[in-house]
Amino acid sequence: MASKASDVNGLQVFVFGQTDLEPLEPRSDLCECLASVISLAIDLLRCDSGVSALKTITRDMVQKNQNRPDLRNLKEADFEPKVEEYLTSIWRSFPRVIITERYGMAGKNGRTNKMDCSGVFEPKAAATIEIN
Repeated sequence: MASKASDVNGLQVFVFGQTDLEPLEPRSDLCECLASVISLAIDLLRCDSGVSALKTITRDMVQKNQNRPDLRNLKEADFEPKVEEYLTSIWRSFPRVIITERYGMAGKNGRTNKMDCSGVFEPKAAATIEIN
């Protein structure tokens, strides 16, 4: 379990400055606190009930996306390795985090570009986490 920002691999935290996003100092109390929360969240996802929930989500995605060959051909035995691959990816390169009070958890905020991840999942390209 991580307890400091440097333990969450690739953690980048930003706040809004005067005109743009500015990186938060990795050793700041806020960044350290956020890293601890992220670490605990990942630990919860890695426990038996977390893995089971992620397998259920994977199963639902496969059922709803039968038009995609990479998903259509997944078997039940493939789900747990896929879940482990996902968890390893987010631990290796956690998505960027923006701390803001500006728009409060707005859906499509226009400030970030999320990209489709074909092939190897890259968390920083797939998502930005906005915390209010």
